[in-house]
Amino acid sequence: PKFYLEAWFDLLCPSSFYSYTQLMPVLQKLNFMNNTQLRTTFHVTGFPWYHNSVFFAQVLRFLANNLQNQNDIWTFINASFYNQGKYTNQATINMTDAQVQLQLTNFVHNVLPSYSIQNIALAFTNATIKQEALTSYQYFAANAVSSTPAFWGNGAYINGAANFTTAQWEQFLSQYITIPKGVKETTIEI
Repeated sequence: PKFYLEAWFDLLCPSSFYSYTQLMPVLQKLNFMNNTQLRTTFHVTGFPWYHNSVFFAQVLRFLANNLQNQNDIWTFINASFYNQGKYTNQATINMTDAQVQLQLTNFVHNVLPSYSIQNIALAFTNATIKQEALTSYQYFAANAVSSTPAFWGNGAYINGAANFTTAQWEQFLSQYITIPKGVKETTIEI
């Protein structure tokens, strides 16, 4: 590939949600999952200040390890971003971790019914999955970045990318790869 993009997101971070909505139209236009010019890695990490985001990272690890359909991960990421308000610290302040995990398990099962509630619940009790989710955070922290979203291109931090619009992502990526015409800028209220 001519360009390697690494994107770091926290599924409960409003800024990550904004960046995701700006980047994805360009990546979809590029057919990024099959594009030979572009390699893309999405890292989902959980931060301590979004307490429940670690649980989302664990569910994502579970899905990656037990993938039934490649689109399942994207379905989960999209649904998580669009429902993040239900899992903020404030929204779950009177819930125990076990209650949040049960609510999240039911949410995932409703979004992806082919995964059983019993299997999804393993995301919170399986030591390997928990360690994999924590390793993602440790890798992120080792790169001296303290917040999401964050982006690297060909191994270098992309300064300002967290606030890029769709048009700015298109302009940035076009320095490295050919972008088809017709990518529309999108906006979203948070």
